[in-house]
Amino acid sequence: MISLYERLRKNKVVVVDIETTGLVCGEEGRENDRILEIAAIRLEHLRPAETFHTYVANPQPLSEEVAALIGISDEMLAGAPPVQEALKALAEFAEGAILVGYNLPFDCKFLDFCGAQSGVSFPADRVDLLPIAKRLLGRSVESYNLQTVWKECLPGKAGTGKKLETCMQQAEAAADLAYLLSYVQRKRRNDTPMYRIVAQRRKIRHEVFFAAQQIAYNLLRCALFGKNHPLFPLWVYKCAEKLEYVSRFVDKKDAKLPQRDYEMIFTGYNEAVWETRKHLESGAHHAYGAYEVTDELCERVFAICDAVRVSCMPYLMSRTETYHPDEYASIIIQAVETEGKNREIKIEYDSKKNALYR
Repeated sequence: MISLYERLRKNKVVVVDIETTGLVCGEEGRENDRILEIAAIRLEHLRPAETFHTYVANPQPLSEEVAALIGISDEMLAGAPPVQEALKALAEFAEGAILVGYNLPFDCKFLDFCGAQSGVSFPADRVDLLPIAKRLLGRSVESYNLQTVWKECLPGKAGTGKKLETCMQQAEAAADLAYLLSYVQRKRRNDTPMYRIVAQRRKIRHEVFFAAQQIAYNLLRCALFGKNHPLFPLWVYKCAEKLEYVSRFVDKKDAKLPQRDYEMIFTGYNEAVWETRKHLESGAHHAYGAYEVTDELCERVFAICDAVRVSCMPYLMSRTETYHPDEYASIIIQAVETEGKNREIKIEYDSKKNALYR
């Protein structure tokens, strides 16, 4: 049986979202609410390829309550096409596609009812993401509204405090979830709930952040004071040990992080020369030796830290092998010896001779 992920990836997919004046549609004895806005995104291989957006003419002025709730004003609807034209354009955009949405039955209730009155039909192949989210997230969220689920599943995008205020933003969020939820549903093992997968990824990021602090402090001291300092071997090993730990931890959890999360390990001390100067001027390292903050010193320290970052990244990202701390130590030592002039240091480790004391 083909998975939902493969089904969506191999076919034309259109994610749709609409805004209406209310919830009533097709109920006998009650006045129907009206469609005011339509947004749709066509996906190819589950990646956005084309967008569709239109407002819909409204024959009656909007009440203040409705306008405030949905963020649409009468001015925004001025000059919009009638519902018949809007639905016909959407039907052409979605022809032959799988319709996808979050709480899709609500949207399709209006589309099918209004489409029938306008002589327009929409694809019958449909996927509602709401029940998939409920099944994967379990009771880990307070509610299953789109904003909450999007924030829970995609904290990187939603973590900035962005709110899904427009119809197109909601369609974009649903498109993101279409890829993520279908992929996780295919890949999860032993029916692992989504909330456990998200919690695991957060734990990994926490571990990376904690290790990054220790790596940064020790790497800066190595670059600042050099091999002649009596604590240099200790700083090198602490730094190398944490680099190895991060790689081993992520491999063990079978949840490789994006490269930007590995880059975060080094951020703060080699992000820019002025950032390095700021940390040196803080005086936090004077306990280990005296130094004068000069442009030459800042540039040298920055170069060493950046050489370690560039050289370590391929090994941290490796899926096939976990490296020994002494192998990372060899990179740090070579970066200090060359004062960062070599930006692509290869691991050169002799197991018969401790790399820290070459």
